[in-house]
Amino acid sequence: MAPPHHPAKGRLRASLAAIPASHLLVGPLAPPHLCSIRAWTHELPNVRPPLLLDASRPASWQVAAGTCRAVFAANLTHISPWAATEGLVGGAGRVLAHGGELFM
Repeated sequence: MAPPHHPAKGRLRASLAAIPASHLLVGPLAPPHLCSIRAWTHELPNVRPPLLLDASRPASWQVAAGTCRAVFAANLTHISPWAATEGLVGGAGRVLAHGGELFM
């Protein structure tokens, strides 16, 4: 069953579809959101399944260094403790391949 139409999520989906071999990193720890994210991205062959992670603890991310072309974070920096933003930037720096991009 396709998720309901949502213009902003449609734009995000189109952007993700344009990035080869993306890895969508999801945080903070929010298991209920995984089903929604899977529904919005399951037909995108270049987007791996979302990961449950704690942005403030990037060393715990189960992602190998230099393996991501992009990291996307929404609704994080303006509502989370500063440690989450620092962790996001540091973690993205570790997992992004050379030339990769962090989308915030």
